[in-house]
Amino acid sequence: MHKFDYSKIYEYFLDSEYDVEPCEFKGLDFLRVSFEVNGIVVSLLHRCIAEITSLPHFFLENYEKSGRLAHVLLSRDPDLKGLGSICVNNLDSVSINYECPELAFGESIRRHQDLLTKLLTDSEFNESELLREFSTNWQNTWLSEQSTKVESLICACYLKDFDILEIFRPLAGANVNPLGQSYVAVSRQYLNLNISNYLSLPVRSKASEYISAFYMSVKQVSLVFPSSEIELKHWICEVFELLDSDARSEIESILKSRRSKEFWGVFGIETPSGVSSFGIRFCCNSKKSFPDNFEKLANWSVEPISLTMLNKEELLFRGGADNTLSRKKVLLVGGGSVGSEVADKLGAAGVGFLSIVDPDYYSPSNIYRHFLDSRWLFEHKSLAVSYQLMSKYPWLEARGYGQSLLNLRDQEILREFDLVIAAIGSPTQERIFQDYVVQNNINTSVIYTWLEGYGIGGHAVLDVPGSKGCLKCAYVDPESGRRGLASNLNFLVSDQDVVKNFAGCGEMFIPYGHLSSSQTALVATDLALKYLRGKQTESAKVSWKGDDDDAIDQDLKLSRRYSSFDKNLKIQSLCHPMCDVCSDQRYVVYGNHDLKLRIPASVVEELTSYRQDSSDDVESAGLLVGYGNDSIYTLYEITYPQESDIRDRAYFKLDPTSHQKIIDECFSCSDGLLGYIGTWHTHPQAVPSPSNLDLKDWLAHESENQDRQLFFIIVGKDEVKVFGLIDREPIEFAVLGEDC
Repeated sequence: MHKFDYSKIYEYFLDSEYDVEPCEFKGLDFLRVSFEVNGIVVSLLHRCIAEITSLPHFFLENYEKSGRLAHVLLSRDPDLKGLGSICVNNLDSVSINYECPELAFGESIRRHQDLLTKLLTDSEFNESELLREFSTNWQNTWLSEQSTKVESLICACYLKDFDILEIFRPLAGANVNPLGQSYVAVSRQYLNLNISNYLSLPVRSKASEYISAFYMSVKQVSLVFPSSEIELKHWICEVFELLDSDARSEIESILKSRRSKEFWGVFGIETPSGVSSFGIRFCCNSKKSFPDNFEKLANWSVEPISLTMLNKEELLFRGGADNTLSRKKVLLVGGGSVGSEVADKLGAAGVGFLSIVDPDYYSPSNIYRHFLDSRWLFEHKSLAVSYQLMSKYPWLEARGYGQSLLNLRDQEILREFDLVIAAIGSPTQERIFQDYVVQNNINTSVIYTWLEGYGIGGHAVLDVPGSKGCLKCAYVDPESGRRGLASNLNFLVSDQDVVKNFAGCGEMFIPYGHLSSSQTALVATDLALKYLRGKQTESAKVSWKGDDDDAIDQDLKLSRRYSSFDKNLKIQSLCHPMCDVCSDQRYVVYGNHDLKLRIPASVVEELTSYRQDSSDDVESAGLLVGYGNDSIYTLYEITYPQESDIRDRAYFKLDPTSHQKIIDECFSCSDGLLGYIGTWHTHPQAVPSPSNLDLKDWLAHESENQDRQLFFIIVGKDEVKVFGLIDREPIEFAVLGEDC
C-alpha cells in the first residue's frame, strides 16, 4: 500500500497557528507540529502512516526535558526510543472524516495541545492525573524496563489497612493455565470454598516456610517512579517514611517479629479512580526481620512483582456488576436454554447466592441453544450450570438440585430467598405453584419467564406479593374477561400444534434458536435485577416481539396482541383490570335504562377526596378510564388534576395533553382493553346538578366519541352524581347498590 499523501496536510496548515513541517527521526518519515506553552516551544511528532483510520497519534519530542507528565509514557518501540507517547483518548473510538484528513489532523493536534497545556501549566492537575494513572505509570516505568522476568502474583484480599496473607506456589506442568503459573496470596478472612477452588489452592503447596506476605494500605507515594533497583529502594523507603502511626505500629508488632528469607508486600494507594496496587519482593540469603529503612535494605535485593489483584469490590465494579447484590439469594427453577442464560447473567451482575433446580440431564440435543459446553454432557443440568458458573465467577456461591418446581412447595425453603425465577415454560405448574405461594402468605416475589416458538417472542412476569397485579392477571381472557388457561401475553393463538419431534414422542421440542432463548433470558434477568436493586417494586410484565415470517410459513395464527403490541422490552404494570384476584371486589353500581356503571369503592373514595368543602377549594376535574360492553361498564381509574390544568373556584380547563398521556398508557398496558369513557369534576354544592356549561361540554365530548358510551360524574359536598346522554339528552343514573 502506498503511503498516505501528506502534502494536503502541510498545505492546510500553512496559515494556521501551528508550525507543521515534514521531518525525519531515526531515518523514518515524521510530521512535526510546534506550538508555544508559556513561552516554551513544544514539539509533537507524528509517524507517517499509509492510511488514516483513526484520529492521528502524536509523540512528545524531548520527553525527558518536560518532566514527569500524566498521560505521557516513554515509548518502548526501539524506533521511537526517547519519545513520549501521548494518550488523549481512545483514538479508534472517534469517528473521523477520512475523506478530509486535514480536519482529523486539526482535531487531533487541538486535543494534544489542550492536554499538554493543562499538564504543563497546572501542577496540581498533573499530579492528580499521575496519581489517577498510578498503575499504568508504575508498569511502564519499572516493570517494562526489566530484562529478566519478575515473579507473577495473584492477590485476593480485602483492601484494609493491614493484613497478613497466605502465599502459595505456582502449579507445576506444561499445560497449566496462566492462573496456575502465578504465585497466589490470599487473606485468610477472604477465603471461601469457591475462591479456594477458583485459585486451585487445594492442589497448590504453601510457600510460607520461607516467604512472608502482607497487604498494606499507604496514604502517599512519590510520583517520580523508580527505574532501577537502587531507585526502587529509595522509593520504597520514602513510602515507609510517609506511613502513619498505625501502619508503623503494624510493621513493628507484626512484620518485624517475623524472620523470613523473602517478604512479598502488596501495597494499595487511594487514587481518584479507586485503589491502585503495586507489589514489591524483598529477598535475602538468610532469614531476617523485615527491612523497613534504607540501611537494612543494603543486605536485601528488591524487585517489583507483576501483580494482579483479584479483589471483589474492584472487579465487580469494573465488570459492571453490582456489589450490593452479593448478599442476594435467588432460587432459579429451570436450567435449560433460558434458565442457564439467566443464571450466567445473574452471576455476571454480582448476585452472591444462586440455587438452581432442574431434574433433567444435559443431552446432545441441547448443545446449540444452551449455556453449557461439551464437558457436561449427560450430567444434571443444575449441577453442571452451578459448577461452570463458579469456575467463572469466584464470588458466586451456586448450588444445583435435581428437583422440579412443584417439589419446592415448602414455606421454609421459599422464605430463604429474595427472589424465585421459574424458567420452565409450564403454565399449569406455574399457576399451581403461585396458588401455593398466595395461600401460604409467602412474601417472596416470583418471576415466570417463557418463550414462544419460531422466534415470535418471549415474556417475563414479576409477581410481587401485596402489590397490584398477579400471575392470574396474565391469564384473563381479553374477550370474555374470564380467567383462561392460556396467557394473554402470548403472540401465538393457543391450541395450535407448535411442538415438533424427531424419532417420535421421545424427542419432542419447541422450535426456537439460541437468539430467542438469550433474548428471553435478557428480559427476565433485567426484570430480576431491577427488582433486586429496589427499582421495580410492583408486579410487572415485559415482552420482546420477533419477526412473524417463520410462524406464518408454518400456518400459525397470531394473536391480536401481536399485531397491536408496540411496547417491545418496556416494563409495564402486570395488573389486569378484569382479574378477579386483583380487582377491587366491592363496587358501587349506578344504573338507568338497562345501562350500568360499576365504580370501585376505592375510586369513589378518591373522587370524594376532591370535594369543595371549604370556600377556598378550587374546582377539580379529570377523565374516566374504564371498559365495558353495550350495557355494563366498569370504571377502572380516574385521571387526577395536573399542574398544567387551569383551576378556579367555579371553573376548570383541562390540559388535554397531560390527561391523554395517562389514557394512552392505560390503553397500552391493558392491550387495548382500557380507554376513555367520560369525565368527572367537582361542584361546590351539597347535591350537584349539571350547569348549562356542563351540558354543552358533555355534548361536545359525545360528538367526538360516537363509538362509545360516555359517563359524566359530578362530585358534590354530600353526594356523587353520575350522568349520561341518551339521544343527546342528559339522564341521571341512580345508585342500585353494591356489587361484590
